[in-house]
Amino acid sequence: MKIVAIIIIVIFLGFVPGSIAQTPGPPVTEESIRADMQLHVCKNDDRLEAVKNLFKKLGAADSEITIEKFDSVQNVVVSKKGKTDATIIVGAHYDKVADGCGAIDNWTGVVILANLFASFRNMPTDKTLVFVAFGKEEKGLVGSNAMAKSISNPATSSFSPSHRQITGTWVSRSSDKCAGVTAQPR
Repeated sequence: MKIVAIIIIVIFLGFVPGSIAQTPGPPVTEESIRADMQLHVCKNDDRLEAVKNLFKKLGAADSEITIEKFDSVQNVVVSKKGKTDATIIVGAHYDKVADGCGAIDNWTGVVILANLFASFRNMPTDKTLVFVAFGKEEKGLVGSNAMAKSISNPATSSFSPSHRQITGTWVSRSSDKCAGVTAQPR
């Protein structure tokens, strides 16, 4: 799991060349990821609060967590101010399909998102990092589309939506070992 966390951080750093200082955040360990995975809840109605609680557990202050409400959806947004107004948005969805508890699709993405926030929280960055847990993505990318439409001037912004489904892959149901993380285009 340490390798997976390192790979994710290295991939993320690839999107921000030269803009991240070398101040480490809290360590991401196999045990911490396992503990965060245990926090998933099975009811969609309870997941928004569970996402907020995970971000708080990983160091986000109440003042850093906002709920962006659109017509029929709520997104959890946690921002880390950079030196400039240039912004990178990193997201995962917190809702799940009707069947099952949604531990893999997509609590794994929420855990990765919150741990990325925790890892970058104390690092000086040139760009502002916005971590978003989107709602109602299983119903047609509702949360991410609502956020994209709300960006005031997309012609001058560097916003470029790219939907990827990020999930952990478990070796077997009887094992708690994660074999890897995949990102699939949506």
